[in-house]
Amino acid sequence: MAGYDITSPFQEGVLVGRYQLLGSIGRGGMGEVWKALDTSLARVVALKVFPVGLAATPQRRARFEREARAAAAVSHPNLVGIFDVGEFEGLPYLVQEFVDGETIEAMLDRAPVPVRRAVAWAIQAAEGLAHAHDAGILHRDIKPGNLMVGRDGRVRVLDFGLAKLQDPPEDRTEKDGVREENLTTEGLVLGTAHYMSPEQAMGRKLDGRSDVFSLGICLFEMIAGERPFQGASAIDVMHAIISKPAKTLPATVRSVPPALHGVLDKALQKDPANRYAGMRELVRALAQVLQEAPDSDPLGDALTPSLGAPVVP
Repeated sequence: MAGYDITSPFQEGVLVGRYQLLGSIGRGGMGEVWKALDTSLARVVALKVFPVGLAATPQRRARFEREARAAAAVSHPNLVGIFDVGEFEGLPYLVQEFVDGETIEAMLDRAPVPVRRAVAWAIQAAEGLAHAHDAGILHRDIKPGNLMVGRDGRVRVLDFGLAKLQDPPEDRTEKDGVREENLTTEGLVLGTAHYMSPEQAMGRKLDGRSDVFSLGICLFEMIAGERPFQGASAIDVMHAIISKPAKTLPATVRSVPPALHGVLDKALQKDPANRYAGMRELVRALAQVLQEAPDSDPLGDALTPSLGAPVVP
């Protein structure tokens, strides 16, 4: 039990609804993830507990439940499955598929990813996100820590904790007597600083092209082992994303198809109007890159990676 918050109602062995907590997997700014047993279906799941602030008001609770259920209705091989949503001791939680695998972030702690493999994984992530966008759901927190490669070789986009239904015609709606405020209104900044789009860093309204920019950063980092926008602090990084040009891939990276430079340049344009119009357009561009990638960087192992210990962020 070392490292656990003894004041939290979420502890090993506790029954949260029908889910028995087996152990904490990880903790971050947007909550804590537990490995749990679904006692009704006898399957292992991942249960994510969100901070108390997420449920501090009826508006926030209503928004969380509405958007979590919308995400749960979307099914795609490259999106982590969401099974349930609830509240325990005043804290909202989300129950999702337990993926036995490793995040791309963990892999990057060891070494960059070979070019063809990185492109293949980006295609899978983009295909899953295209499906989510079709359902009107923005992710808003695409980063290597939210991209997991399972032992089955399949990439899954994780953690729709900041997911947002694209705005209805009016910025605010009223449902069942509860006034809901959309979290993509101007002035509110959510996400991870190093992977934000310029419009996200400036607190502007977002659409699917914001996720395109974030995935472009992830692809650059997979290949280069560093990010295209850097700074001494999160604020400095956000300033770079807003106002400075993206770095180019280092000359030391081998086997880079010429077309990939163009794809990254377009995905990382400051103005959303100059980026790919959506994830499917990005998928087509990346598929063309694979056709041009040299055979000296084989794709054969891209779907059977050598993984470390299972991780579910």
